[in-house]
Amino acid sequence: MPTNHQPGATADRSAVLEALFTAQWAAIYDPITRERWDAGALLDPQLCDALCQPSQPRPAALQRCLEEAGIVAHHGYHPADVQPWVAANWSDALRHYLHSNALPKLSYAKASGWLQDFATMRQKIQESAPPEATKSYPHALARVATTRTPSAMPFKEVLEAHPRHGSRRPMDYPELANLLSRVFGVAGHKRLAVTGSHILRTSPSGGSRHPTEAYVVAFDLPGLAPGIYHFQSDRHELELLRTGEFKALYMEQIFGLNRRIAFTPKLALVLTSVVERSMHRYRDARSYRVLHFDLGHLLLTCQLVARSQGLPFFSSYSLGEEAVEALLGIDGLRETAMSQMLFG
Repeated sequence: MPTNHQPGATADRSAVLEALFTAQWAAIYDPITRERWDAGALLDPQLCDALCQPSQPRPAALQRCLEEAGIVAHHGYHPADVQPWVAANWSDALRHYLHSNALPKLSYAKASGWLQDFATMRQKIQESAPPEATKSYPHALARVATTRTPSAMPFKEVLEAHPRHGSRRPMDYPELANLLSRVFGVAGHKRLAVTGSHILRTSPSGGSRHPTEAYVVAFDLPGLAPGIYHFQSDRHELELLRTGEFKALYMEQIFGLNRRIAFTPKLALVLTSVVERSMHRYRDARSYRVLHFDLGHLLLTCQLVARSQGLPFFSSYSLGEEAVEALLGIDGLRETAMSQMLFG
């Protein structure tokens, strides 16, 4: 579509989005789509100009045209129900919620739904190979093995164990190695009818996608040199990505909650999501939720293992995403920072 607009048109188009939204119309867009709108690639310029005339009421025929074109969808909620989202500055989250809920969903109540899903997956696999189930850095500076300690309790007992009151002790490298191996390491494989072989961890994952990766920022952990490491889950080893002291930078620019921890942190564990693993299986925006489900399972498993080992820890979803993504060298789109844990 043409993109040669008059100056100021971008602001007008943003105003159109807000007008549609406040008039009980949910714009079918997310932040990426909004950028296309601003560039004039979502709507024809003449149509956008017509929408931008505040003195001209939109006829019902135009509203139907926009809805049929998939540009807007009537969400049907009362303004009083929408207002708390807007007042809390959650407008973008509300648009995503309304948009993703309005998308057609495949029903698995009948066999036809499963057959359609299998056919769609076969087509996806023919179009493109699925992304790797695990991540590796071939040019890592060094590799450090992580294995489960021989004295570690059976995993069933870990899940059922009570916290070790009075036995909190500082973490060392064998404790970290045991935790990483038990929580994030590949524990086995299974084969599905259409999508083939998949890895298994001690936590479940939607569609067996396992999008979560783990990075360690070592401060002063006995047995592990300071630096930034990636946990390679297939081989149960840490891959050294950068050497150096990063504690001050991490605590100031990324963690930012220093007053909330009652111990001296020895390392930070950063969890990221490789979004393409889930995207390949689930091709609708609503399935963005599975990334958070995966993360929640792993965070809880990690906490249970840490408690069984008597380790002090602090977990948080709040972190400086841009700073930590720059520190880890990830792009923030294909792989995005999601959460963190500190261990003492």
